Amino acid sequence: ANFTQGGTAGITLVDTNVSFGTGYFNATCTQDYSVLDSAAPATDPRLTPNCWINISGYPLTPDFHRLRNTGTSPARNLTALGDKSARDFYCGIGVNCITDEVSSIVEIKATNAEAGSCTTNLQSTYTQLSQNMTNVSVTLCRNLLFKDTKDELNTYYNLTVPAGTPAGLK
Repeated sequence: ANFTQGGTAGITLVDTNVSFGTGYFNATCTQDYSVLDSAAPATDPRLTPNCWINISGYPLTPDFHRLRNTGTSPARNLTALGDKSARDFYCGIGVNCITDEVSSIVEIKATNAEAGSCTTNLQSTYTQLSQNMTNVSVTLCRNLLFKDTKDELNTYYNLTVPAGTPAGLK
């Protein structure tokens, strides 16, 4: 007996927006960076030591991108690619606005949006996607299932924003 298993994995971005609103670095801070975490937002980020003053829209609840496997087979090695260095993300392509390279970081992590969606190697703690002038790929899940009740992941972002970041949408 033999058969051919057909099917494909198909990834859809269900929730496409992670927004920290509008804010700026607190010039009275003694550290050279602000920390914005979409998994653990603060009701008032000025009360934490992250040196961020928000003007509007800082999330009061966790905010994430939601990924769904819309295919008919598991998605293997689901990977996020840092398409820019952290310096290019915060400052603009080829612009050096950073005096402390260590304070320019973008990190990512994933959680199951539906219990048991990722069955192998879920990246559940923050790992570096980019820093200053480097960027890497991060495997979020090695085996994302496709059944309707087990096919979704949430991805969260931790941004270490250097003090020299210029104004504008990031």
